[in-house]
Amino acid sequence: MDELKYCQNCGAAISPGAAFCAKCGKTFTNTSTSPSPAPPRSTPQGPLDNQRPSPPPKPQRRFEKRYVLYGIAVLFFLAVAAAVVSSPQQPNTNLGTPTPTVQAPTATPSGASASSFDPILTKMEPVLKAEYTSPNANITITESPKHAGQSVDMLHFDVYYPANGTTIGATVDNRGASEASASVTSLSAFDISSGGVQGTPTNFGLQAATVALGHAPSTVNDLYVKGTGNNEGVGTEYIQYDSLFVQVMYTTLS
Repeated sequence: MDELKYCQNCGAAISPGAAFCAKCGKTFTNTSTSPSPAPPRSTPQGPLDNQRPSPPPKPQRRFEKRYVLYGIAVLFFLAVAAAVVSSPQQPNTNLGTPTPTVQAPTATPSGASASSFDPILTKMEPVLKAEYTSPNANITITESPKHAGQSVDMLHFDVYYPANGTTIGATVDNRGASEASASVTSLSAFDISSGGVQGTPTNFGLQAATVALGHAPSTVNDLYVKGTGNNEGVGTEYIQYDSLFVQVMYTTLS
């Protein structure tokens, strides 16, 4: 039995050896009359194929979207911060006019200032220093202006002689002739009553007093008291040079 052939143009069955298609009139050659397989049958789609449910949508990955939003926010804030740092600082013009600061003057001791220190005591300073200077001597002179607890200016003189271990400490003030005389009498009497012995005066500071007063003192009242017992090696001298009062303490290390 000859194999059925089909027209390659319309798919109709043709008789073996036919030179053309009886349906569409297609002329066959040797190649066109060669057997061709049967056309594929199309499978009709039933109603169930059209109603097949679609696969459910995949769940949205909400957490990934949240992290993306966080990242965008971070980048935004970093950009703003960089812009603020890089921008030049503008002066604040709303502060108003600054109020000038007034510094309070430095308080000086009551009743005295550096320029009002007793000029007689000031004149004594260089003379005392020159008179008692010696090799390796340590001399200190300090001005103490009068204040609430000190009624007059005072000059403090201290010198130490390392060679013999002697220290001289003196204070000089210009308290007036009457007070100077009374101070010499009362203080020396107290030291003597406490066991001191009257000694030979040294006239400490006489040269300086003469220069400062402008003349040799007309009144010189000088009492020297040597210590005894526990005060051995300590001597005290009370001197009046007119209105000046001088108190000196000598200490010798044994």
